[in-house]
Amino acid sequence: MIADGVGFGRSEVGALRAAVAFLEATEDIVHLTPAEAAEAQRAISTAAAGERLASEVEEQMTDLLARTPQGVEVWIAPMNARSRQSRDGYSVSIWYAEVVAVGTAIAVDNWRTVTYSLVWERKTWLIDGQSSIEGPVPSRAGGLTVTPPSTLLSILSEFNDEELTPEALKE
Repeated sequence: MIADGVGFGRSEVGALRAAVAFLEATEDIVHLTPAEAAEAQRAISTAAAGERLASEVEEQMTDLLARTPQGVEVWIAPMNARSRQSRDGYSVSIWYAEVVAVGTAIAVDNWRTVTYSLVWERKTWLIDGQSSIEGPVPSRAGGLTVTPPSTLLSILSEFNDEELTPEALKE
């Protein structure tokens, strides 16, 4: 189920928790059709931004499916977050790592920072804008051995982050 901002409270902490839930929803979004992903984005977006953000997600999903017909799996791990109060709500930036497995051929890590502009609308936190940039990226030790995707998938399937999700930490 794609998370929404309901139940996170009309506070800075609530906005932070909603933003983490939106980010972690990426793990589920990649399993949807482009139209379903667009609808999910529309549901967590403000009235003013909904169509624009839904269109962007639909285009991204169409591109992803064209480039990876074998499918992808995504695991998201938020590392740190910060928020700033804005005129209409909060700007929440989350630094995170993700692992993307493309079929059984490749698994890569990605370090990014996503920033959500969140607005309290319809008694919930909704996304009014978002941007994503690369990094920061920690340095890596030389000679690291790459884990084959099948091994990575097997190991990660034993983990469960449900106790770590914002739903488990609701106010």
